[in-house]
Amino acid sequence: MLSIILLFTKIVYVLGYILYEYIVKTFRLVYKRPPRHKCFQGQTVLITGAGGGLGRLMSIKFAQLGAYVIGWDVNHEGLLKTEQQVNINIEKSLHFISDSFFQFQCFDISDRTLVYEHARSIGKVDILVNNAGILSNNNFILDKKDLEIIKTFDVNALAHFWTVKAFLPRMMDEQNGHIVTISSVAGMIGTPRLSDYSASKFATIGFHEALDLELRAQGYANKIHTTLVCPYVLNTGLFMGATKNSVDLFMPILEPEVAVDRIIIAVYNKQSKVVMPVFGSFVSALKLLMPWESWTKGIELFGIHRVFANITRRNLTLVV
Repeated sequence: MLSIILLFTKIVYVLGYILYEYIVKTFRLVYKRPPRHKCFQGQTVLITGAGGGLGRLMSIKFAQLGAYVIGWDVNHEGLLKTEQQVNINIEKSLHFISDSFFQFQCFDISDRTLVYEHARSIGKVDILVNNAGILSNNNFILDKKDLEIIKTFDVNALAHFWTVKAFLPRMMDEQNGHIVTISSVAGMIGTPRLSDYSASKFATIGFHEALDLELRAQGYANKIHTTLVCPYVLNTGLFMGATKNSVDLFMPILEPEVAVDRIIIAVYNKQSKVVMPVFGSFVSALKLLMPWESWTKGIELFGIHRVFANITRRNLTLVV
């Protein structure tokens, strides 16, 4: 009898906490505390995939807010351009920040030996942003090359293990840190023609959720924070050629500048998860509730299965 009462109490507590979280998150949708000037001053932010796209824009934004940014990428020319853009934007800032700057290291983050080697040369990192990602092609699974599938997982998923293993021990010693995982809505919903990319993004979500639970179990719940970011299609060039469909009204292609602003706000507010657009969370939940045959009919009816049919093939050295 006592065990039944205890179980009922736990259920009531969880339901009450769910209601509390919904109230809090609804409030945050209406009001998001904007980052203050120099709010990241004195903090070291490491961003993988900083040589272009989202990584470049995040590097610029973090530097503008006072951070010392370190960029990792395999694209040397892209990193040089990011460095140039960071310096230009800092100098143009209304409040020049002399100790904000960008430093880069050019190498392949899928090589764990190099990750550990470069991490030792850096030391402490306050905010780790696992952003790097590649997209091989939009072929049917039988037309995908084995080595491209392996490389996609090496960069999009396995590299997260190496960077976290490299920098988490110092965060634990310092009792402070923040780990940001840039995943995708494609990691919440299976994406036709992008089976390797989608599967790798599913893997990053599983990794991130497991990591968060492990940190909580170790007593770091309010010390080392995590933020999972799941954007829909970003207008960065990675998905060039993505076609429109019937749900574009609710899930439009996102401009990267808007996405970066939301990511920065989420990190500043220590928000645990960001889905862009918010409607993506509803679609993901709907998928779990619907019979699979009904779900597939909806995918076909709204044309979602054709979204990536015409994207331009990307070179594997490119990042999100």
